[in-house]
Amino acid sequence: MLLKECFIKREPFGFPDEIFNALKKGHFSLVIKGNAGTGKTTLALEIIRGLPKGSSLYLTTRVLPEQLYSQFPWIKEHIDKKMIIDARQTRIPMAKSTFENIQARNITIFLKELHQRMVELNTKPVTLIIDSIDAIKTAMGIEWSDFEFERSLIELVTSLSGNIIFVVERSDVIKLDFLVDGVVTLKRKSIEGRILRIMDIEKLRGERIINASIIFTLHDSRFNSIICKTAYESSGMCMEFKNVILHPKNTDKKLQISSQIEILDEILGGGFSRGSFNVIEIGKDVGDSYIWFFLPMIINALRENKLVYLVPPAGIPYSLIMELFSIIEPLDTIKRKTIFFAINFPRLQHQRNKNIFYMDAMSLERAFEQTEDVITEAQDRIKSTGVIGIVGVDALEYTYGIEQLRSILTRWVTTAKGGDRAVFAVIRKNQEIKNEIVQLSDTHFVFEVRNNTLLFYGRVPWTKYYTLITEVTNNTLHIDLLPID
Repeated sequence: MLLKECFIKREPFGFPDEIFNALKKGHFSLVIKGNAGTGKTTLALEIIRGLPKGSSLYLTTRVLPEQLYSQFPWIKEHIDKKMIIDARQTRIPMAKSTFENIQARNITIFLKELHQRMVELNTKPVTLIIDSIDAIKTAMGIEWSDFEFERSLIELVTSLSGNIIFVVERSDVIKLDFLVDGVVTLKRKSIEGRILRIMDIEKLRGERIINASIIFTLHDSRFNSIICKTAYESSGMCMEFKNVILHPKNTDKKLQISSQIEILDEILGGGFSRGSFNVIEIGKDVGDSYIWFFLPMIINALRENKLVYLVPPAGIPYSLIMELFSIIEPLDTIKRKTIFFAINFPRLQHQRNKNIFYMDAMSLERAFEQTEDVITEAQDRIKSTGVIGIVGVDALEYTYGIEQLRSILTRWVTTAKGGDRAVFAVIRKNQEIKNEIVQLSDTHFVFEVRNNTLLFYGRVPWTKYYTLITEVTNNTLHIDLLPID
């Protein structure tokens, strides 16, 4: 089993380590580029937060310093007012401000004042951030094609063993890219109405770039990049968790089954409806990572005495699913309240497991009738409060063929919607029967991988992009959805 685990790059800073490593050495120059609304200012402020307190100067050339504190409330705790310098040039006399200001009309005076303020910080390396260089050049009447001003700034800062970061209000290749040590471009893409934010690390002289293209979010006015790694069975599944973070909602249990992911429950109005048929579409390169999505819901269902049945998707053996579930719940609880269905291939006779019910391998109709009998008997046996079913449609299509699957589709969906169960049909993106199943579903959610990041979104109901977060702290597993805002 191959699982992709994604987590938020929160601490000690929300941007990639490579950038921090370059800046902490000093003598480094960086360009942050991007069109309006891509997150350049948020990243610049996040960098200040990540650096030692009192070691940065931030020149704001477009936004009132007071507005920065209003738009980014978190900087009050992390960025002292004396670190922010008002370098705006306005035609209207400025109102009295508690922030220091600097005149950006004369190059010589400007450079002299900057030098003095950096020396007064009395720290190394000091980092100067100019947001944005475009506005200062315009105020000084410097042509955009003339980069001598930037060259002078680089020489000034590096003479003090410091760093300089230029925020540039464009995304094309410019001459400044070749003068600096690092270039980062922020992009904001719209895909079917969903916003996706991407950071491209185009160069970082002297640093090995681990991931050159990273998805990030500006959720809660913070810059947080998303880090995803692959956890193999040997390393990612052999730990024992004390708990899994659940988000119980005050919903009518007769009507809804909680996903145990708070944001998703809010989208669904409390959870998945009982008597619902739901499609989970798996895109290319997702692998088995979507299993994290089901884990909190299944664990909660077992604790609430619900019955869980699974027809595992193709390529996911019973033993590995049991191992994943048992890192949180006792094995005897899982065996008593969970039914695994497998296809009764003669060649597997010697591998029989008493916890698996083997379905007819030739007739899907007979297999469906068998499973319904087993589910009904199990409900009565444990006196279940509801049922969750997870069915790998790919396994059914590969075994029985699309015509047999079509022949029971309406009956399958009707049975699901007529009972007290929530059924999840796990389907691969390119399966031939996908559209027919989707048309009969109550909800349709998609997992896909972009820029090495596991993304989640809804088609019915429509949602923005999220990433599925799996984090472990103090032996507690947190599973949640993070909006890509």
